[in-house]
Amino acid sequence: NPKQKEEEEKEQDPYKDFLTVLDRHQGSSVTTAAKDIRKIYGNIVSVKLISLIRSSLRVLARHFSSSMAKSKKRKVFQFDNGYEPGEIIFILNTELNIPHVEVVPSMEEVQNILSTAGKIIISVAKGVRQWGRIQRPARVGRLEDEKIRKLYNPVKTVKPLIEEMTPSFYKAVSESKEVTKAYSILSTTLTGLKLELSEFKSVWEKYSAIWTMDRDESQEKFLKRKPKLVDFEDELQKYRMIKSQLSTEKDEFQMGRILISTMAFKKTLINEVQQWINMFASTLYAKYTNEMKFLITQIEDMDKKLDRPINDLDDIRIIMETQKKIREVEIDMDIKIKIVEGAFALIGKYDLPVTTEHKELAENLFLRWLQLQSKSMDVQILLLAVQEHFQKDLKTNLEIFQTDCDDYCVKYHKDGPMQPGLTPKQASDKLAVFQNQFDTLWRKHSSYSVGEDLFGMEHTDQPKLSAIKKELNLLQRLYKLYNDVIDSVDGYYNICWKEINVEVINNELIEFGNRCRKLPKGLKEWPAFSALKKTIDDFNDICPLLELMSNKAMKYRHWQSIQSITKHEFNLDDPCFALKDIMKAPLVEHKEDIEDVCISAMKER
Repeated sequence: NPKQKEEEEKEQDPYKDFLTVLDRHQGSSVTTAAKDIRKIYGNIVSVKLISLIRSSLRVLARHFSSSMAKSKKRKVFQFDNGYEPGEIIFILNTELNIPHVEVVPSMEEVQNILSTAGKIIISVAKGVRQWGRIQRPARVGRLEDEKIRKLYNPVKTVKPLIEEMTPSFYKAVSESKEVTKAYSILSTTLTGLKLELSEFKSVWEKYSAIWTMDRDESQEKFLKRKPKLVDFEDELQKYRMIKSQLSTEKDEFQMGRILISTMAFKKTLINEVQQWINMFASTLYAKYTNEMKFLITQIEDMDKKLDRPINDLDDIRIIMETQKKIREVEIDMDIKIKIVEGAFALIGKYDLPVTTEHKELAENLFLRWLQLQSKSMDVQILLLAVQEHFQKDLKTNLEIFQTDCDDYCVKYHKDGPMQPGLTPKQASDKLAVFQNQFDTLWRKHSSYSVGEDLFGMEHTDQPKLSAIKKELNLLQRLYKLYNDVIDSVDGYYNICWKEINVEVINNELIEFGNRCRKLPKGLKEWPAFSALKKTIDDFNDICPLLELMSNKAMKYRHWQSIQSITKHEFNLDDPCFALKDIMKAPLVEHKEDIEDVCISAMKER
């Protein structure tokens, strides 16, 4: 439609009718003038924008790079008590990233935030349109179609912080040297805080042992030193001082417009120090609780012995030994009790929970010891009271004991294990009988000796009984070895031939031989020693041959050859065939021939 087309052209150029009245030369002049006006206006706006943005960037940079205020102890977030509006922009928290102390967010992240703020300031130029043709809004029909399309095809769109105009002054502003320089200064404005930050971190280096040392390893090393109470006290005092020093550190440090809060960090360190204190206090508690229980056990044991009824001299001996022990440990016990009391006082000083039972035991420990000493004095008085009665009984018992000793000595020399003509087995049996009788007599002798000491009587020596004691000790050594060898050899004989291990037997025989050589010279003249040595030597001689015969290379034909040599039959198929069946054959007489057969068998293999 020509008329509609003419209307659209008018809408696109509203000045068309005005320009049609001008001639061609005048129209060109007007167009040139319009362009010059737009260019001059654009330059002026561009300069103003550059100046404004540059000033904004410099103000922001100057705000953070101004002289750093000295750190003051303040309450965070309470601006009414000291902070001016805008004085604090960023609040950072102190955190422990083992083994380093760090601030969160880091200075690099804060610097990135400032750089981002600078970019946003520069991007303001995107919202300023250059003077030129203005695009007409879309027709109503098109807008309605666009709304309907978005309704049925929803797409999430993020509205930009600054809506960009086309064309804008952004390129001219962002590429300006002045703006670029100001942005560069803003991007490095926190560089100077790195030195102050390192000084801030150095404040906490003296506490680094709290989080770098392993508690379990430290405890193990500490216990290896076998610490005393003063060592525990030194460690606890050290960590208590650290805890006190931590509480005096500043809750916050101000660096220009940045505030570093340390309250949560200090609380964490104080809790960690408390863990160290608890560890040493718990170790102290366990150590001296055990020490206290040991002392109580000792006191109770001596107390029971003092309560023993006095019926005979054995009872008197036990009581006197207990009294002697009390006198010997008196000084040591006093010291140990004071140490235990000091340990529990130290535990209470550090508020470590202690069971009521242990607390009462520690408080009553010294009283228990005093009561025991008092009882010992009472028992001593009781012993003096019964002295006359037991002294008469002792004299009577000593006369009876002397008769028993004389009878025993006569019987021992007449029928004892040293009588000639006895076999080692008979002598060993007699030794057991006379040893039991001697032990009874010797216990009585010891008891009566204590009684003689108690009543101040002259000691009754028993030289014959003492001589027999020495002889019995020697016989016990000899016959103990003899019986061990006989029992072992009998055990060898019952070993199944298929399971025999000659190397083990040989090692045991070597050990028996060493024990035999270590016996006193006086024993080597006794018959039992000769029988013992012969048994060991005979088995030592046959062991090499048994080792050859037990070799897996031995086959049935080889055993047939040995049977022909020894004229002795070996029933190898019998599952109960043992070493004793081998030893019945005359192996020693035909030793060389048997060795030849065994060596031949190993060569054939």
